[in-house]
Amino acid sequence: MVDNSEILLLHSKIQLSRSGIVEIDVFDNVIINKACTKELLDGLGKLLKESKKYPLMCVYGRGVEVDDSAKKYGVSDEGTKYSSAEAYVLTSPLRKMLLNSKLKFFGSKANIPTKYFTDRKQANAWLLKYIE
Repeated sequence: MVDNSEILLLHSKIQLSRSGIVEIDVFDNVIINKACTKELLDGLGKLLKESKKYPLMCVYGRGVEVDDSAKKYGVSDEGTKYSSAEAYVLTSPLRKMLLNSKLKFFGSKANIPTKYFTDRKQANAWLLKYIE
């Protein structure tokens, strides 16, 4: 499913699948801050054609935390410049339910479709409709 294009960072691995979905696997017990988010964007810039946007699947390992500075930067125009849509795969069904409810009632601060999942295949299926 994934071609040979990948970027390995201290906190995550970025790959471009043959279907055109960017897959980011965040390692277990990582705290993602703004610096990590910027590093991810730099990695995406090296991997992707900058003029094109891709659906992005971010798979969080167990114990991953995202601090407020990373959340704020991640939904900015700069933070979403490579994304046509974003799916987040979480290990906790309760967390998924709470975050999707928050999206439903308050919307996303990002200007792109966003959804949370606990199943990678479901996230992949949802993202396929956002391939340009």
